[in-house]
Amino acid sequence: MDEQPEQRPPIEADRRMFRWDWRADILGWALMSAIILFGLFGLLGDGPLSQAEQTSPDGQLSVSYERFLRSEGNTQLFISLAPGSARNGWLGLRIDQQCLQDSQVESLQPPPASTTVSADQVIYRYPARDRTGLALRLDMRPSDSFTVRRCEIAVDEGASVQFWQWVHP
Repeated sequence: MDEQPEQRPPIEADRRMFRWDWRADILGWALMSAIILFGLFGLLGDGPLSQAEQTSPDGQLSVSYERFLRSEGNTQLFISLAPGSARNGWLGLRIDQQCLQDSQVESLQPPPASTTVSADQVIYRYPARDRTGLALRLDMRPSDSFTVRRCEIAVDEGASVQFWQWVHP
């Protein structure tokens, strides 16, 4: 009987290929797991790490917002002015233009009695009613992709709140 030796590739070539394949497999699983975890925790949109709230040191102003936004997606800012924030019968809210320039403002509820626009800020004024505070909802749609927006919102000549939002596609 003729016995032929078994034809096998060199062992070193198999090991190198196996190591490369194993590393690519682990990297793929790690990447997929990271994307799923980012999504679950809110780093890609709605989620527990996305929701944030800032309050001024004196408690006169509070802003609830999302840290991570989708480009062309809707977002809302919830703004609360505490009772006693009024000056001369008016409640004033200042929002810097840097926060608004890369977004389309869709609505502000309730609508202001007057609006003043300058180069660096927009001032919304509301009549003060019986020493009550004011709760506002600002609906916006960011238009830029891959940017970090820095926002400052302030009570007219008073407390301010600064925060950032990351916009991604």
